Amino acid sequence: MRFLIPALLCLASSASAQPASDLLQSGIYHQDTLGDLNAAIRIYRQILSSGAGVRLYTAQAQYRLGTCLLRKGDTAGATEAFQSLIRDYPDQRELVARARESLPRGKELLSAPWSQTELAEYRWLIPGVHDGWSIFRVGSSSDRDSTWRIQMNVYAPRLFITQVDVDRNTMRPLLITYRAPPVEDRRAKYRNEPGRTTLEATKYSYVELLYLLRRLPLAVGWSATLSLIDAQQAPLSLKAAVTGAEEVAVPAGVFKCLKVQLTSDAPHHSVVGTNWPVAADGETLWYGINGARPLVKIKSGKFEGELASLRTAEQVGTSSYRDTQAGYSFTVPTGWVSHPRASFNGPGTSVDLLDPEAQVFVVISGKPKKTAAGNIDSEILAGAEERLRSTRPKWRDYTIRGSMKQGKLGGHSSLSWVADYTVGGRKWVEYVLWVQSESTRASMAVSMDATDFDRFRQRFQPVLDSFRMP
Repeated sequence: MRFLIPALLCLASSASAQPASDLLQSGIYHQDTLGDLNAAIRIYRQILSSGAGVRLYTAQAQYRLGTCLLRKGDTAGATEAFQSLIRDYPDQRELVARARESLPRGKELLSAPWSQTELAEYRWLIPGVHDGWSIFRVGSSSDRDSTWRIQMNVYAPRLFITQVDVDRNTMRPLLITYRAPPVEDRRAKYRNEPGRTTLEATKYSYVELLYLLRRLPLAVGWSATLSLIDAQQAPLSLKAAVTGAEEVAVPAGVFKCLKVQLTSDAPHHSVVGTNWPVAADGETLWYGINGARPLVKIKSGKFEGELASLRTAEQVGTSSYRDTQAGYSFTVPTGWVSHPRASFNGPGTSVDLLDPEAQVFVVISGKPKKTAAGNIDSEILAGAEERLRSTRPKWRDYTIRGSMKQGKLGGHSSLSWVADYTVGGRKWVEYVLWVQSESTRASMAVSMDATDFDRFRQRFQPVLDSFRMP
């Protein structure tokens, strides 16, 4: 009989542990899959208050309770939960170590969920625009290791360019450059210096808000009022609230998301870095619950953006691009981004080639075109003159430096020019190149601030050197 009693005790222990394990799995599901922190907290507390179950399950419930409270912004509750784990479960060494690491240290933001460099591409549904797109990029600043550099490029259909350097610990803006079409360019240097501060004491700009939200403890029922400074340095109060959890299907896949509503009493432009006025009901953002917690979908008035791809931006060496319809190809320099699309001008294809350092993009277009060898030079000249006729009425001081230059590109006849023009008192430069063979015609065009041109031209030369066309 004495041998039977321990066996019965083991069976009783196993039976009592089963409900705790089931409850723990339910809590994990609500926390990680549904993003419902309130439900998860109730389940974890039920496990702990029952006083039954294997210590491994109750220790995990104690740790997860702390992580939920931390994401909700309850630092006092999270501290108590983690300290209870450290005090009451010294035998669970791995969980105790994680609890020590998770103990709140002031009111800091959550750790950045993105990799050392991250690149997200979005497809935009914009009334009257055939192909709207944007590329958002975050990575270390080349100037200082203590900052993140966020770059947002939105084509709708003209290019909006925003770049902001923020402190890694606080996400406070240090330097912002904003460029809206056609050539509006603003730069704001903030007095914030890298360091530690509380969220409530920080003044943010709406430019870095998309990434700031990824470091806040988002959960169903969460809300916060953020003190911002708009593009004109005027104070702005904006409320962010998680209104629910939804499953969202976008080109990049299907994501479990938290729905975040942004509202403000003061007017401001869209948080995606454009001059779109915000509708009365604000803007809606959908953030993935798991992993890198990416921004999956954006709704700003009549404009909707959907995540098309999310990848690391750490490119080792160069890559190659080949257009399957027109057949031209070239080498994409390290760190550059290529976005293929249909051509805006009739048949053919185009690729927008973005230089993240100079913050400009080159439009390379091509189409099949049968041309007799003896007519190629005259065909190129006719195309160039037609483009000049359409360009000069827009920029009346548009002047070609010297003359058009005839040459060879990839073994085929080419014609190029560099032109200067002025908009709003600022000097701009446009570089245009045409190349044609007996079967294909292609063109390249890029416009930029005159002060950036020489640097860009050196960076662009490898593209010209590698260009090939049938």
